[in-house]
Amino acid sequence: MMSFSSSRGGTAINAAMLIAAGFVAAAPIAADAAGASSTTIVIQGSRETRKVIGRSDIGAPIVQVDLSHTVSYADLNLASASGAETLRQRVDSTAHLLCRDLDQLYPLESSDPMCAKHAVHMAKSQVDAAIAAASARRSG
Repeated sequence: MMSFSSSRGGTAINAAMLIAAGFVAAAPIAADAAGASSTTIVIQGSRETRKVIGRSDIGAPIVQVDLSHTVSYADLNLASASGAETLRQRVDSTAHLLCRDLDQLYPLESSDPMCAKHAVHMAKSQVDAAIAAASARRSG
C-alpha cells in the first residue's frame, strides 16, 4: 500500500492508494476518525481510476484512490441552530473541494456527480454525533 500526506490551506489531506483486484473496495474512515481530535469531522471521497498506477507485491493493480479532508468545529457552538448549520455547510463545502481535488489528481472522462453527495453522506454520522453531544452538554 502506498500513501502520502500533505497539507494545503490549513486543511489536512491524507491520501492512500488502495489495492483493488477487479472491484472498488470501500475504505473505512474509522482509523482516520480515531486519530482526529474530538473537534474535527473527517470527510472522505474515493475514486476508481481507469489508469493502473502501479502493481502490488502480488501483481494486483492499484486502481482506487481515497482522499480525506478534516473539518474543524472547535470555534462553533453546535448546541445552537446556527452553529450546527455552519458545520453542515463546512462539511458540504469541504466535500466539494475534496471531489474537485480528486478530479484534478485522478481525472476521469467525466467528473463523478455523486462524489460530494456520497462524501457528505459518509460524514453525516460524525456531524450528527457532534451536534448531539453538544446538545446533551447544554441540556445536562
